[in-house]
Amino acid sequence: MKALILCTALTAFAVPAFAAPVIGKVRPVAGLHRVFETTVPLGDLKLDRASGAQAALDRIRFAARKVCGPQPSPMQVVARQNDRACVALAIDNAVAALDAPQVTARHVRGDAARLASR
Repeated sequence: MKALILCTALTAFAVPAFAAPVIGKVRPVAGLHRVFETTVPLGDLKLDRASGAQAALDRIRFAARKVCGPQPSPMQVVARQNDRACVALAIDNAVAALDAPQVTARHVRGDAARLASR
């Protein structure tokens, strides 16, 4: 099983330098300007278990960050807003496409917790 991360790149593309699960190469989507995608391998995870769902969500988040490019400087307010929107949209789309109840539940709970902390 694989999840596909698709996102409009609002910033330049760069590969993070830290170690992570093997995520597919970021590639442009044919016919769409400044839209990139990558594949997230999930076949080794049991998505019906909490640990597997969390690992899947972690991989999806990492892939979204990879597709959306490096984080802009804190001084670049509009670029940071666009970057956050890119990552959020990529994660939302991947979770919805995956259609795994445990992953969706963890994602929704995480969003609710982030909103409550603001």
